[in-house]
Amino acid sequence: MPKKSFFNLREDKQELIFTAAFEEFSENQYMDASINKIVQKSMISRGSFYIYFEDKLDVYFFTTGKVMEKQSQKFLSQVGIEESADVFKIFRELFLFNINLLSDPVYSRYFKNLYLGMNYDIWNYIRKKQRTIRENVFKQLSIGHTGERPNEYAEALISILEMINRDLLTKKIFEDLSLDSVLRLYDIRIELLKKVESK
Repeated sequence: MPKKSFFNLREDKQELIFTAAFEEFSENQYMDASINKIVQKSMISRGSFYIYFEDKLDVYFFTTGKVMEKQSQKFLSQVGIEESADVFKIFRELFLFNINLLSDPVYSRYFKNLYLGMNYDIWNYIRKKQRTIRENVFKQLSIGHTGERPNEYAEALISILEMINRDLLTKKIFEDLSLDSVLRLYDIRIELLKKVESK
């Protein structure tokens, strides 16, 4: 997370730094991204960068987190899920939303570089962020939210659905699968999972 000094900046300056970082990480994988280019594009000194962030990983987490939060809010505003919907319906809608996001020219390069440049620290951050966002989405949709922690079975089912989503999003990126192909694979996996679940 950025340091407190970053949040003391005017909102337009914060947005300029975010945009510069987003563009740099869209053009390069994490390891190849340049702090110098971020500071040049955001018109701050390198010294100021370290007043706002610990290091490159810190600004990467901030940028990725902000992108994920923006997209989760967009998902919530667009989703047409009724209150009686089950977890399978929610995850299919989320999967479709993410597939469309990967086709969006503004975000496709960012997420491709995110997946290509994934290391343990980034993977761990993404996993935790996704869990927080998922809990927020479920809470706002009032689905499966009782105020209590989900039981082990529900946690396991959600983990499997997240793995299916991640795996197929990765396949979409690396194998450049068509929308029809990736949806067919998704539906086959969910059908198999439902058969196992019903036993």
